[in-house]
Amino acid sequence: MVRTSDGKIYQGQIRFEHNGLVIVNAAEGYVVSVELTNLWALSFKTEAATRTEEGAIEMGALHRPWQDADVGRAETSGSARYASGLFRLSTSGTNILGDSDAFHFVYQALGGDSEIVARVVYAQRAAPGAKAGLMMRGNLRSDSPNVFLGVMPVGGGVFQWREEEGQETTVTNRKDVCAPQWLKLRREGDSFSGYKSRNGRQWGLIEKLSLPMGKDIYVGLAMAAIRGQTGLDSAEAKLSHCAIDNVRAASPSVPITSFVPRVVLQSGSTIMGPIEWADDEAIHFPPQQWREPIPAWAVSGIFFQWVPYRLNSVFKAGRPGVLLTNGQFVDGDFQAIERSRVQISSVLFGLRRFDVNNEVLGVVLRKPAPGRHEFEVKTTDGSVWLATALKFSPNLIVMRDAALGGHRFPVHELQEVRRTR
Repeated sequence: MVRTSDGKIYQGQIRFEHNGLVIVNAAEGYVVSVELTNLWALSFKTEAATRTEEGAIEMGALHRPWQDADVGRAETSGSARYASGLFRLSTSGTNILGDSDAFHFVYQALGGDSEIVARVVYAQRAAPGAKAGLMMRGNLRSDSPNVFLGVMPVGGGVFQWREEEGQETTVTNRKDVCAPQWLKLRREGDSFSGYKSRNGRQWGLIEKLSLPMGKDIYVGLAMAAIRGQTGLDSAEAKLSHCAIDNVRAASPSVPITSFVPRVVLQSGSTIMGPIEWADDEAIHFPPQQWREPIPAWAVSGIFFQWVPYRLNSVFKAGRPGVLLTNGQFVDGDFQAIERSRVQISSVLFGLRRFDVNNEVLGVVLRKPAPGRHEFEVKTTDGSVWLATALKFSPNLIVMRDAALGGHRFPVHELQEVRRTR
């Protein structure tokens, strides 16, 4: 949708040209050119999933860093699909048990301490011996050491592990773990812990064990059917299914809220997305985001959780330091963010580190200095950019931020462009 300065509204296919755009609407039979000087607002409609002709939602493919594979023997190939926050797994793998496994695995590689959290919505009742849940695994061979926490369609859940390759699996049955169920699996060194929760916020320990495993492991979602399913006519009938949502995996730990980290520039622009690492020169984002590092001198603050209104004045004051979840403010110059720890240099305490997932509300680098801006640009990742100037080119726009300078966006990343004055 395009709205011009004189109040006219146009809908259709949009083509960007130098310093303007063209709207083509075949149904209404018009082609309209709009100069940038006459643009008031521009918005794009996005769909989280496509629909079939019958109206059903069509699940999408997995996105990085997630991958999937059958581990062990599978008579019929398993699959994994994702849409709108929900993973659906299918498998003919016969079990995660004994000295060798056969199941479908959605995974990513993580090094060192790590954690995965998810809610198992259901495991298909047509296969009462099926299992669905969370796994940490040494490798992708069928006899690999692993730790698994999951639920079954009937009879509760299990916490189980294999200590060495080819060794028998040890199983602890848990009648108090039933779908729908929040689960968490955590690794700290050679210590593995399983947790359950009703709401994904307060957690109760299920079991903790010591199990040596290499530094780099595979962390993810596992689904197994029942051993010895026979007499089934079709390949589809041999598959068991499960649905799992609210999946988050990270090293060394998953944030305690679903809040997306936000980098706030001195200009007032807000950049949303996970931070891979940072130092006193730049803020770096994960490679899959395809985003250039943001220079630290342009940043006013970094938020890791919602900040209560009564504490907003701390950021407006601009005194460098870290605001903790207990309300305490620790003065100090920002040094780095690495492995989910923020480091500051304090005159009183020297170098100090804090866990950004559990202890930190935000980091103050300097006082914000917002100025006048002409446009507000929203991108598909939720970021909001305040532009002092804007220029259209084919397939991209170029904007100027008061703190950062020139910045480019491909057209497919745009959600909305709006004139502010």
